[in-house]
Amino acid sequence: MADATWSVEWGDATWGEGEAAASLGIVDMAGNPMTSGSQVSCAGYVSDDSAYSSNRIYDAHIQSLRDTDFSNGGLFWKRYCEGPEQVRINQNSRILSLGTLANVNKISDENVGILPLTYGWDQISEREILSRIAPDRLRLVIASSHDLWERRGASGSIVEVLNVVAGVRAFEFDWFDDRWVLGENSLNDIIMMSVDGRRESQILIDDPTKKYDRILLTKIVQKWRASGERITLTWVDFVDYFNDLSQGWQAQSGTFSIDAGARVMSIPGGPTSRIMVPDERSDLANSILKTVVQFTGNSEFGILARSNSSGSGVEALVSALDTARIVSNGVTLASGTLESLGIFLNSGFDVDLRVHIHETVIELFVNEQKVLEAADPSIQNDGLCGIYADTGTSLSVQSFEALPLPGDNIYIGLNGETRVFPA
Repeated sequence: MADATWSVEWGDATWGEGEAAASLGIVDMAGNPMTSGSQVSCAGYVSDDSAYSSNRIYDAHIQSLRDTDFSNGGLFWKRYCEGPEQVRINQNSRILSLGTLANVNKISDENVGILPLTYGWDQISEREILSRIAPDRLRLVIASSHDLWERRGASGSIVEVLNVVAGVRAFEFDWFDDRWVLGENSLNDIIMMSVDGRRESQILIDDPTKKYDRILLTKIVQKWRASGERITLTWVDFVDYFNDLSQGWQAQSGTFSIDAGARVMSIPGGPTSRIMVPDERSDLANSILKTVVQFTGNSEFGILARSNSSGSGVEALVSALDTARIVSNGVTLASGTLESLGIFLNSGFDVDLRVHIHETVIELFVNEQKVLEAADPSIQNDGLCGIYADTGTSLSVQSFEALPLPGDNIYIGLNGETRVFPA
């Protein structure tokens, strides 16, 4: 230090010359150097040194301090009235508080937009995703970014990020899930290819009122999917896997209970039960209705559609006694036996029921096999959908889905390209 020469040049904010200044090692609160060879920039003085502006958060806050100092009379009057030492103390105190302003809960609304780039978001994601969400949710997303990015690509991560970023209720079905049942749980050519030459995950998005930004949801999935994975987004009018109690089921007759821990709806084998989805989610003129149940007893059970409190509407029913029926407004339109199709229903085992209603045509599928079809020119066009259990049969319901017809899907390919179908 004895050999150092010192000088002050106020015009270009140069403090010190030579080896001494270069060895100061002054950094800002983000760790960026505030010295460059022989030059130091500080609050109140403008420097051409590019290192000073290398961190946007720090630079943005410093500029706000400068703007305040030079407004309403300027820094001269502050120094004149308060004294230069007090001004320096005030500035120092404010600069030292900048670290807390990087906290998403404390930073001002005008500066919250500069945080994402330091929380793992690149500029493209910021523009395509974060710019499309409300300010309050932006703070939540930024605060959750570490956990979201850490789990990116993992199973379930897309559902998590959809919920955090958009508040959407969604369910993911990984293409790998069903292979464990078949014992094909090794990565080989057989399970990497399905019959039609492709295999993708499916995400059901519960959006009965069509309120969510579909471009936003698509951009999120493109960003969060595992590399090289195909995904189909499917919009549904109602979906319940009984993992919570908020879906508002109601009983027109009979009783039911929901165990969110076990993810099941139970309908006891008492009087005839007609358990319906909420009004606001069930105005389904043309739809696919699907449920998976286990049963005990021999009476009929099945799916209700376009039903009302008087008991009218469509009933697609089966029983352990080998029967299948399609009923509309109390009249049997079609009936048959399941055994003739090689279908056997056993107590305590899953039964997959699906009903397609398009205009006047009704189709019933059991365990993914079509068993009956009927037409009714006088079929009513509105009403509720739900689950039916006749007296003496109890049900354990695993899931219930209601999808609009025609389907509403967005396919995301291997390279992130999208296709809407049906076109």
